[in-house]
Amino acid sequence: MRALNKDKSPGPDGITNRMLTGGGEVFTGLLHDFLSSLWLHEIQPRAWELSLMQPIYKGGNKLKTDPASYRGIYLSSALAKAFEGLLLHRLTQYTEAHDTLTPNQLGTRPGRQTHDAIYSVLAIILRNWTLLESPTYVAFLDYSTATRASTGFA
Repeated sequence: MRALNKDKSPGPDGITNRMLTGGGEVFTGLLHDFLSSLWLHEIQPRAWELSLMQPIYKGGNKLKTDPASYRGIYLSSALAKAFEGLLLHRLTQYTEAHDTLTPNQLGTRPGRQTHDAIYSVLAIILRNWTLLESPTYVAFLDYSTATRASTGFA
């Protein structure tokens, strides 16, 4: 509860992190029991599958009439995000204790970040260019654009 950012916008249910953190010790205990029950029974409320999408203009010289000039921010339930945090914490503890992830899995792991992968790619490019005098070919795929193109909605 202490890790929740109190100033985040609420999701469709209108519940804010400020409400969750302001509930006190008794509320925190009840919330823990509720979230633990969801974990135990492997369920979640259907309402947590909903979110509000708010388009945010990217700025610059982009056309305001072009949907690609916007990025979507999804506002989800604060309770759902608290539960996700609990799941992430428990699953991270399990996977680290039982060594179930490959060394290449970087995101969500303690002491590792996805920028480590970016650094590795840059180091390989630099090594190939300076030592081997050879180009490095890298392909990046935007799955959202690829999906729209393949369905004819590009």
